[in-house]
Amino acid sequence: MRVVKHFVDLNKIILGYSCAKVIKYFVKNEIYLISERENEAEDNGYHLYKYIRENYPKEKAYYLVNKNSKGYKRVKELGNIIDYDSLKHYIYYFLSKKHISAFQFFGVPNSALIWFLESKGFFKKQRIFLQHGITKENISALKYENKKYDLFICGGKPEHNYIKEYFGYPEQSVIYTGFSRYDELHNRKKNKKQILLMPTWRQWLGMTNMGNDKNQDYKNLIKSDYYKSYMSFINSNELN
Repeated sequence: MRVVKHFVDLNKIILGYSCAKVIKYFVKNEIYLISERENEAEDNGYHLYKYIRENYPKEKAYYLVNKNSKGYKRVKELGNIIDYDSLKHYIYYFLSKKHISAFQFFGVPNSALIWFLESKGFFKKQRIFLQHGITKENISALKYENKKYDLFICGGKPEHNYIKEYFGYPEQSVIYTGFSRYDELHNRKKNKKQILLMPTWRQWLGMTNMGNDKNQDYKNLIKSDYYKSYMSFINSNELN
C-alpha cells in the first residue's frame, strides 16, 4: 500500500507542478497558504485567515483543511478553501511562496516525497510560524538550527525576549505582534464584566489520539487532580 501511495503522490507532484508552472503566467498577486492541523480551523491560522478575508478580500489567501472535517464547515463561508491533499492542494502548494501555520504542518501535502524534497531544498517556501500557544520552555525542536522559520510570531513580550535570546533566530525573524485569536477574544468582550479561564490540555490525560479508548480516557480524566481542581474552582462559592 505504501508503494501505491508513493506512486499516486508522484503523479500528483508531476501534474501539480506542471499545472502551477502554467498558472503562474496568469496569476499576478502573491499566493498565501494558511493552515492549522489538517482537520482544524479554530486557532491562530483560522482567525488570521478570517481577518484577511473580511478586511482584504482581494488578497490571494487560501485556507487548507480536510473537506470532511468540522473545520471545513466553519471556514467554508469565508471562501478560498482548499481540500487538504487534493490535486488542487498540490497545485497551490507549488504556486504559493508563503506558508503560514499555527502548527508545524505548514501546508505541505500528505506526501513523504514532498517532505523529502523539501528537506533537500528543492521546494523553498517562506514559512511563518504563528504558534498555537505561548512558548515558555527551551524547546530544542523549535530552535533555528532545527526549523529555520522565516518568521516566528510571538504572543507576549517576555516570550519574544526569550525566543530571541535562546532560540538562535536572526533578529528580524522573531516578531512580537500578539496572537490573532487573542484579537478575536478582545473583539467579543463588549465591555462585559467577565472572568476568563483558559485551561491548557495535558497529553497524559488522553483523549487526544483517535485510537484511544475514549470511555477509559474519560474515567481517567474525572479521577485526576487536574479535573478536580478545575471543577472545585468553577463551582466554588468564592468565585460566585
